[in-house]
Amino acid sequence: MVITNFPRGGKKPLKSATSTF
Repeated sequence: MVITNFPRGGKKPLKSATSTF
């Protein structure tokens, strides 16, 4: 799983999901 759980605001990934979007 590369995509982590995003907050209800859509700011930044909770865990480390950089260099993926």
